[in-house]
Amino acid sequence: MSIEPRPPQSIRFLNADDVDVNYARAALGSLQADALRHQHEELRDWWIIDLRTQRELAEAPDRSHARVHPRTLLRPTSDPDFVSLRRDARGHSSYKHHYASLAVAFGALVDEVLELGHRGPGVVIGCQLGRDRTGVMLDLLLRREGFGPDVRVGVVKSYSRELDSKPGWLIDHLTWRGDRVEDFMRRHEAATAAMVSRVKEERVTE
Repeated sequence: MSIEPRPPQSIRFLNADDVDVNYARAALGSLQADALRHQHEELRDWWIIDLRTQRELAEAPDRSHARVHPRTLLRPTSDPDFVSLRRDARGHSSYKHHYASLAVAFGALVDEVLELGHRGPGVVIGCQLGRDRTGVMLDLLLRREGFGPDVRVGVVKSYSRELDSKPGWLIDHLTWRGDRVEDFMRRHEAATAAMVSRVKEERVTE
């Protein structure tokens, strides 16, 4: 089915008085990352870190802003073991393992993003849904910025509630990739629980 990609409405800015860097998350879905600069004037000079794979970028139907801005950095990341799982086989344990694998893969990238962020004015992290890869990356960044588990769990739950509301851009994305909304919501519940438990376990191990 051919659909007209609608602007992502999932831009969420994360900042606080005691943090020098502004972060935002983005669900890029079927859009090119640089489309954000045209839809959100305040992001014009921000760094955008696109975590989608080359295959995901190639499959995205939107080509209106295919030219890459100097401050848009492509950092393709995937977890082959997780990607190979059937969607209906993805549960709490598989998501938790997935997030652990991403945290390892993001090791050097976290340092790069922190350095870019401190150049200013801020950094947008994005992937298809802005949840898994983006969520892990943001959690690693916020931890490095000194935020404890309680604050970071709040960040996870806040974005989870947005997806729970089934915004139009999410429905469009699920339709585009042939995914049933009810199936996605079941997986989303497991993904959120896995992310929350991963963050909370830090308190136990400290």
